[in-house]
Amino acid sequence: MPVVGVPTRAGEIVSLDIWLECPCCSTDIGDFNYTHNVSGMWSKAGCYDALYNSHGQPTSEIIPVLEKAVTYFAANLDNLRAMNPENGWGDADGAFKFLENFLELCEQHPNTKIGLSK
Repeated sequence: MPVVGVPTRAGEIVSLDIWLECPCCSTDIGDFNYTHNVSGMWSKAGCYDALYNSHGQPTSEIIPVLEKAVTYFAANLDNLRAMNPENGWGDADGAFKFLENFLELCEQHPNTKIGLSK
């Protein structure tokens, strides 16, 4: 699946869809979606590029980045909560859970490739 934008009226991307693609059978594994409103938190945690610019890359290459990001979130969750969007779409706790769950899937399937739509 190609990287496709889902623009608002202002032309901004509103969410990230990310999954794993099996190289042997082209089956999609998992399907994660979260609001772009927390992208600043992911930048602080050092995983923005691993999430937004990894289409087609081997999953094994982003696992170390996601591990560091999960560690960062765990150590800085209170500070990240201060960045919660005013509009209520997404929050630090949800972004943290998203990262934990996506990392777990990546660890279970390290020989896949990243698929994403943003």
